[in-house]
Amino acid sequence: MDIKIIYHIAQIRYNKGLTLAELEKISGVSDSQISEIENGNRNPSILTLARIAIALNVDIGELFTIYPI
Repeated sequence: MDIKIIYHIAQIRYNKGLTLAELEKISGVSDSQISEIENGNRNPSILTLARIAIALNVDIGELFTIYPI
């Protein structure tokens, strides 16, 4: 079965009033990598998602939704 993953990082980041640069500083994940994830151009590792989730103070499962296709 194939799946599609939709990332909600940008929406959460905007809601918390953070720029890419600020999230980079907090998470240790480069702003270019975060941007690529937000735009669907990169599939992050679980470690990267964990770093972003911790920086945003959310559960890792809030960062994405998985849909069967």
